[in-house]
Amino acid sequence: MSIDAIIMFIVAIALIWGGLAMAIIKLRQHTDPPADPDDPDGAAGSENPGGSRG
Repeated sequence: MSIDAIIMFIVAIALIWGGLAMAIIKLRQHTDPPADPDDPDGAAGSENPGGSRG
């Protein structure tokens, strides 16, 4: 395996694992909106609680 191939391999692995790490960090910092205390099902903002479309 040539040096160029090894360098490209390391860069590709760093990009993939770095992107995964950044996604995990971003998801851990994201906060969910608070649930509506008046809604017993916890479906805050649900416009169609019955599930029917018509």
